[in-house]
Amino acid sequence: MTAIFGQSRPTWCTSLRRLRIEAATALEVVREARAAAPLETVGLLSGQELRIATRCHPLPNVATDATCRFLADPHAQFVAEQEIAAAGEYIVAIYHSHPNGDAGFSEIDKHFSSRWDCVHLVVGLSGGVQVRAYERDPLDDLVEVTVEIGAESR
Repeated sequence: MTAIFGQSRPTWCTSLRRLRIEAATALEVVREARAAAPLETVGLLSGQELRIATRCHPLPNVATDATCRFLADPHAQFVAEQEIAAAGEYIVAIYHSHPNGDAGFSEIDKHFSSRWDCVHLVVGLSGGVQVRAYERDPLDDLVEVTVEIGAESR
C-alpha cells in the first residue's frame, strides 16, 4: 500500500492509467480555468473511488507569478483535504491550468509532480480547451493517463 494524503491505496492503482471525470465536474474545472485566465487555476478533484472524480475543490492560487505558475493556498488546501476526508472521499487528482498554453506538462509541472502521489490534470486554453492527465509510475517516470469525461459508472 502507498499513502495518499494520509489515506492508503493499493499500489496497483498506478497501473490503471485511466481517470474518469463526471461531466459536470469537468465543466466546472474548465469554467474555472477560463474565468481565472490569464492566471493559472489550481484545485483538487475528489471522489469515493480512486479513479472517478465527482467533485471539484478550487483553491486560491497564491503563486508570485500566477500567469505561469500555481501554488495552492496552504490553509485552503488543508481545509479542502479535511472536507474530502470527512466526506469519505479520496483525492483523485490535482488540477491546474495553462491559460496561455496547451495541456502538456511543463518542466515546473514535472518537478512539482514528483512530490505528489496522485494524478495531475492539466487544462490548456491556447487554441481551444485541451485536457490531459499525467502521473508518476513506480520507476518515477512521467506517463500520460487516459481521461474519460462522462457520467459516473458503477
